[in-house]
Amino acid sequence: MRTTLDLDEKLIQEAMEATGVTVKKAVIEMGLKEVIIKANIKKFLDGIGSIKDFDLDIETIRNWRDQEIYIIEQSQINDTTVS
Repeated sequence: MRTTLDLDEKLIQEAMEATGVTVKKAVIEMGLKEVIIKANIKKFLDGIGSIKDFDLDIETIRNWRDQEIYIIEQSQINDTTVS
């Protein structure tokens, strides 16, 4: 999509120097993607606070990890392609 923008040239140059990107379009797109990523992270973190009754203790997490390791080990025993 072609768009005409009046951008601060000094700001564009500073962003290009900071990132090492040499194309104006690329540095602008990089900035837009960064804004989207930060917004998604904020939504995710805000959502964590809204989970009710989310109670994990270290013992539960260890049990999950041990179960995962056990499942992986068992599948490797039965898998003839693993050496």
